[in-house]
Amino acid sequence: MKSQKIKKISISIILMLMVALSYAIMQSENIYESFAENETINTYSSIDYEESDCGEVIIVLTRDATLEFSDYNPQSFAEINAVEVVDLTKKTNEWVRKKIFNIPTEEKMLVNVGKFKRILKIKFLKENKDSLDSVINILQKRKDVEIACPNYKIEGNGVVSPVANDEHLSEQWGLGKINCQNAWEIYGEQNANNKVLVGVLDSGIDITHPDLTSNVHNNSDDPLYGDFIDVVNPFSAVNDHGTAVAGIIGAVKNNNIGIAGVAQDVELVSIRLIDTTGHGYFSHVIDAIEWAIERNLPILNYSAGKFRDPSAADVEVEGYEKYVETPETIAALKNIIDNYAGLVVCAAGNYDRNIDEVQNEFNPASFNSDNIIVVGASDENDNKITRENNGEGSNYGINSVDLFAPGRAIYTTSSNISTGYGYATGTSFATPFVTGVAALLLSYNPNLTSAEIKNRILCNVTKVDSLANLCVTGGVLNAEKALESIAYNITIMD
Repeated sequence: MKSQKIKKISISIILMLMVALSYAIMQSENIYESFAENETINTYSSIDYEESDCGEVIIVLTRDATLEFSDYNPQSFAEINAVEVVDLTKKTNEWVRKKIFNIPTEEKMLVNVGKFKRILKIKFLKENKDSLDSVINILQKRKDVEIACPNYKIEGNGVVSPVANDEHLSEQWGLGKINCQNAWEIYGEQNANNKVLVGVLDSGIDITHPDLTSNVHNNSDDPLYGDFIDVVNPFSAVNDHGTAVAGIIGAVKNNNIGIAGVAQDVELVSIRLIDTTGHGYFSHVIDAIEWAIERNLPILNYSAGKFRDPSAADVEVEGYEKYVETPETIAALKNIIDNYAGLVVCAAGNYDRNIDEVQNEFNPASFNSDNIIVVGASDENDNKITRENNGEGSNYGINSVDLFAPGRAIYTTSSNISTGYGYATGTSFATPFVTGVAALLLSYNPNLTSAEIKNRILCNVTKVDSLANLCVTGGVLNAEKALESIAYNITIMD
């Protein structure tokens, strides 16, 4: 009898525990659902403030803090007089949370779940000119903050000179130099026609340009463009830079006008983060890459960057701009790129510097991220362009720069109404040659990963003696060899 009583009590306890556990799980699920419903991008305090009285910082949360999925608002950072908190990785954070807790979602995102860390932008009230220093020091002492840094400025890399001339394929010496015509023939054998979305992180693309309009994604029913500098019309290019870059990647081919872009089946996505002065801010870059992650853009062209040490650029810097690059800033920028599972093709910069040297680090080009390709600029003779001869000398570095591509007097699209085309020089315009080839490879084989695309491009350059000690591969982009390696299953020998 005693044993039967004990058995009954044990069963009762087990049943109670099961009910309690079920309730806990239900409550947990409800918490997650309400979190998704109630979360907002911006949370404001009740403090009235003027924009001129405020400073901005970027923070990267620790991995542990990220996985807590807490809601942050200005009261969370009361110690620095925060007035606004923006979660720059909001949608990715929500998607990662669902993945980790096995909450069903039909959304797909190009994000590295195992590396993901949240990034916040915080606006705070400045008390004096040294406020930024003290705010960063305070934030760096918090257990939930891995990185705290200023919201620094970024800049484009290259110049465009609109010159009236006949629009003509023979003007495009760069296409011949990378054997693009032969690559097109290989591509044509496949009849792939797989459209590839390519994000152009720049100053905007002129959607009215007749050589671009049908290759720029502008479906009003499915708007796919980014604008992070508060310009009303997302397709009005704020300067010529982005339009010139876009033409090299994907100007319409075989339309009897103008020029031909490198990529065949491409949709250019205008992601504007640079203003009329050629500058943007760090938070714009984070917003843009987060935006690209959410929309599954597999390739990004980023023809911009910044020196870690502003004195390396031989420019005068004052006030908050002295915080252009710090170890924390560098780490934060690298973090958002590491969050992204796609390919980032970026410019090496135009200061004729060896960016392997610590004092000349130029970011993101100096990062060692697996998903970055860094591009230097070469001339018609495959020599690195120099400031003495071109006004825009390419940076270099046997460890930092992956390869070179045509970057001097590149004939491309322009938003200049009277010409429509012009010549551009700089690493900004070498970079889109590589981006175009990456898009060509992905269109040919949509199953390629970003690592495979990078590998095929870098292992199939044209070797050049003069570049042997200036970049990782010691060579110039070769579109034909890269596409051949995929089309004919050529084994890569590292």
